[in-house]
Amino acid sequence: MAQQTGRPAPDVAGPSAPASSGSSGAARPKPRLLWVDAARGYAVLAVVLFHFVQWSFQHWSIDGPLGQGWELVGFVLSAVRMPLLLGVSGLLLARQVREGLHRSTTVYRSVTTYWLFAVWTGVYLLVAVLTPASTWRPRWALEASPEQLVVPDSPLWYLLALALYVLVLAALRRVPPAVVLGVLAVVSVVCAAVQVDTFRTWVSIPQYALFFALGVYGRDTIMRWTSTARWLPVLGLGAGAMVLLAASRIPTVHPVRGLLLTLSSAVALAFAAGFVARAVAWRPFAAVGRYVGQRTLAVYVTHPIVFQLVLWGGDEAPALRHAAVAAVVVLPLLAVALAVGVGLVVDAVARRVGLSFLLELPRPLRTRFGR
Repeated sequence: MAQQTGRPAPDVAGPSAPASSGSSGAARPKPRLLWVDAARGYAVLAVVLFHFVQWSFQHWSIDGPLGQGWELVGFVLSAVRMPLLLGVSGLLLARQVREGLHRSTTVYRSVTTYWLFAVWTGVYLLVAVLTPASTWRPRWALEASPEQLVVPDSPLWYLLALALYVLVLAALRRVPPAVVLGVLAVVSVVCAAVQVDTFRTWVSIPQYALFFALGVYGRDTIMRWTSTARWLPVLGLGAGAMVLLAASRIPTVHPVRGLLLTLSSAVALAFAAGFVARAVAWRPFAAVGRYVGQRTLAVYVTHPIVFQLVLWGGDEAPALRHAAVAAVVVLPLLAVALAVGVGLVVDAVARRVGLSFLLELPRPLRTRFGR
């Protein structure tokens, strides 16, 4: 899965590893790598769609059946997008993490990921400063302070999470996986319960650690499942995830809702992995997922900026409250296409114009790790 520049992409935002070595005429990647790439790609597309629906529809106060429909789509995506993305990331880093901190690439990947987190935090804050005060700003752009490098309030929390997960799980390599997973499951339930009333972006870091760990410790199980999954059990898991997710909306004590949310995400992870593994048999589905999946970093980090510019006009910009049905249905899909397109352009151009530090650790720092 080499990038167009010939250097594999950093292992962030869903790690990318070379599918093959040698020239472009090398053998095709194994089927399991195809579904992993595709899963990473569609997980990032789900993140992008979720954010546009969440930010734009709330901003424009779109009501009625269409607004409620997109709200439902966002609610469903909330159960699967990050568990799938983190589960696949953990799966691909499983061997390195389980070999511990002494492995040279383990610390290197963590440092690389934190570098990208810090650099793009700076870019976000620069955009916030340059954006006129009269325009709309997402909540993450309001906190222009150094605290963002430790307690993030933006979608970049995911990069910080990856940097931390790799180090923590590698340090715990001698602890039985069942103990680690058990503790992280409790943490996930507690955090999900806390998030019911008061959402804190940084709380997502401990909340979703469970799913990265499931990818690390459950790698063999996931691989067996995706290689043997059939449509009926896959769809059954999907239905089960939706039932659990729907049950989490029933008013009850917060610990129960937290448990239901965590269970729905775990089942959704199994469903999504099985679904993508089966669906990649359809070549167009596989091609789109794999192409985006090999370029997830640029798409992930640039899409909030794209959406901020799309929403730049404030309340008087797109009058979607009274827009045609077609516009309300199609706009989120067009916005996703725009954000992905910008991310792909950034991915293709950055290294060619001296901005490679936006996508990888600078060479002087790489040499310290023997890279």
